[in-house]
Order: sequence, then C-alpha cells, then structure tokens
Amino acid sequence: MKNIIALVLVLVGLVLAYLAFQTYQEATAGFEFLGIEISARDNIAMENVFLYAGGAVLCFVFAYFSSKRR
Repeated sequence: MKNIIALVLVLVGLVLAYLAFQTYQEATAGFEFLGIEISARDNIAMENVFLYAGGAVLCFVFAYFSSKRR
C-alpha cells in the first residue's frame, strides 16, 4: 500500500513539475533588437510557477518518506 501511495505522489509530482515548466515558458518572452535584449514576464503566471514547483517538491518528499521502510 505504501508503494502505491508513493507511486501516485511521484506521478502527481511529475505532472506538477511539467506544469511549472510549461507555465514558466509561457510566462516569459524576450527578443533582441539592435543589440539590446528586451524581455517581459507575467508576474501572476510566475506565482503559479512557484506554486506548481513547490507542490512538486512536496509530492516528491512525501513520496520518499511514505515509501521509506521503518
């Protein structure tokens, strides 16, 4: 039973990590014009990136501790 919970947590963590990466890619944009780099980012989307990444880390930590044998 512990291994099933750990596996589900790892899968949820992978999904959250993927969402964090995709949201980060969509939230940032930039280009270079006449040697000057211009970039922009969406601050609200960046907050979501940190939430997704934090959730992924928590899922991985909980998966580790739930599968750890005592």
